Amino acid sequence: MLAVVGIGSAGVDRNGGKQAMSSLRSACGSKIVVQTDWFPEPEHAASYQLAGTHGTFDKAKGRYTGEIGNTGVQLEIRAGGPFTGFQQPISQLYQDSSITLGYVNSDEAVPARRRCRRSQSSALSSSVRRS
Repeated sequence: MLAVVGIGSAGVDRNGGKQAMSSLRSACGSKIVVQTDWFPEPEHAASYQLAGTHGTFDKAKGRYTGEIGNTGVQLEIRAGGPFTGFQQPISQLYQDSSITLGYVNSDEAVPARRRCRRSQSSALSSSVRRS
């Protein structure tokens, strides 16, 4: 089970019009930062797809940044593992206030939700099968 713990929520206008730009940007600001738990891998594909193919990659920091559609909001995806000194994303969320979402294991998500100091935290989870 993989969970993503984050702050707040926002809707996106599928037409990519001005409503999407103003709604997402007003709800999330100009940048959303996602801290992953390891190197880029298939489980992270949805985040990279959201950031698009025209972004930039900072190889030294393990970060990919791209715009979410035509919303004016940048999505920065940060690799974990050696790029964070092997610290877990849940720890990174507490240390770095610029991180909006973090990939965490479900056994970390439930206690984190109870302890979370941020009033608008939410958790989303999806099962991942390993063969």
